[in-house]
Amino acid sequence: MNPSALVLVCAALLTAVHAADARASVLPIYIEDNHAGTFYWLAQNIDLDQSYTLVLFDAHSDASGIFDSDKIRDALRDVASNEARQELLDRWRSKGTVQCFSWIEPLMPAPIEKVIWVPAEKLSASQIRERREEATAFLDGHL
Repeated sequence: MNPSALVLVCAALLTAVHAADARASVLPIYIEDNHAGTFYWLAQNIDLDQSYTLVLFDAHSDASGIFDSDKIRDALRDVASNEARQELLDRWRSKGTVQCFSWIEPLMPAPIEKVIWVPAEKLSASQIRERREEATAFLDGHL
């Protein structure tokens, strides 16, 4: 396993916040090693009209701007069905429309209203090796 992949895992936690009720109602958890894949999963699986807080565990903010991101935001909502949205997302994925360094920006300010970014700590090569060995000890090779 690539040491940076072990340490710099991108995990997105989203909490739905209803306008009338500030308490979290759901906590879907999605873990993805292809950061752009997180955009496609979110665009297909969350309510684009709700407000969410994204907790991002990553060494990078992944929020670089995308040219014409307003068109991406509008196109996500201007579909006739979930199937049509999935076809649109599949086309975008094959073209590389959204990349690993820019997947958050097209989802802001809606549905992602706020991002809490938890950057990775800086580790030496020996610390990475120690953590990899520790994590590997917990793995079951039969899974």
